[in-house]
Amino acid sequence: MIRSKRPAQPIQGLIDGLEVLQTLTVLDKPASVKDISEMLKMEKTKVNRLLRTLSFLGYTYQDNQRRYIPGAAVHVLAAHSLHASKVFQIAFKYIEPLLELNCVVAIGVLWNNHVSYLYHWTPGMSTMEAIGKMAVYPLEKSSIGQILLAHREQLDLDFVAKDLNLSQEYLDQLKIDKENGYSIIKNEKTSVAVRVNTADEIAIALSDFDGNHTNEEVIELLKKTTLQIQSAFQAASGR
Repeated sequence: MIRSKRPAQPIQGLIDGLEVLQTLTVLDKPASVKDISEMLKMEKTKVNRLLRTLSFLGYTYQDNQRRYIPGAAVHVLAAHSLHASKVFQIAFKYIEPLLELNCVVAIGVLWNNHVSYLYHWTPGMSTMEAIGKMAVYPLEKSSIGQILLAHREQLDLDFVAKDLNLSQEYLDQLKIDKENGYSIIKNEKTSVAVRVNTADEIAIALSDFDGNHTNEEVIELLKKTTLQIQSAFQAASGR
């Protein structure tokens, strides 16, 4: 999700509460009211009230140092969301052959100018370890972020470009990626991503395959896999 146009009558309390909860869930350590307040630039008293309300609902929990961590309700919500999403259940099935390539395999979505990885597998890791292994990553540095952003509406794209100060060169590359159907990013390692064309707006990427597979081979495999997922999703949805 990328936030651009606000609704006519947004409920600010709900927006603030979800932002506090989201911030807490991406941290890898307990956080105090002061920590969350500084990260979100939100008034400390408001953060305290929101965290206490979330705690009452079971979404947060305080440790013995009165710092907050995600509560049981977060885990229940995560389980329910995976159960409700057919595309993720299907995707997990069809990415299994990709693990045999002995490279990094990832599934991600856009969230608040970042990529949130639902699955991030590296060789030697079990499938369970790969689910939720990584939290968020800057979208402009991710092949998944790049291909998903390339398919967003112009209003959303303009919003992100201004927010992240994206270069014209990057924006021009998005147009090329959308036409080609894939994105490639070369940092220390090459990463290639292809979008899965479903309502869930996810993408699958392979990286760290240099020397073992060509870009062309990886693109072909990813396009084949995403088409299989799309077909299976449409069949399961009765479309």
